[in-house]
Amino acid sequence: MNVKPVLGDWGIPRIQSVQSLEKRNFVELDIPGRVGSLFQDMNTGPTRVTICGSLYGDETRNEFLEELRGKFREGKLATAA
Repeated sequence: MNVKPVLGDWGIPRIQSVQSLEKRNFVELDIPGRVGSLFQDMNTGPTRVTICGSLYGDETRNEFLEELRGKFREGKLATAA
């Protein structure tokens, strides 16, 4: 099965893998005079997205990075469905 990776509505060329790392932060709070504890959700840390692939040549790499950085600056990659 062929799968075309996309980020929002942008089809990403020559991608081998896409990985994400998400993390929630919890704090354990002891209850004085009781056995057990409570956990408080301290929200999430930043999400990391890693895109791995191959680009050949300086010009191709520079074009890809400029397009990616332009979308990042405009905030268009943050509106994933």
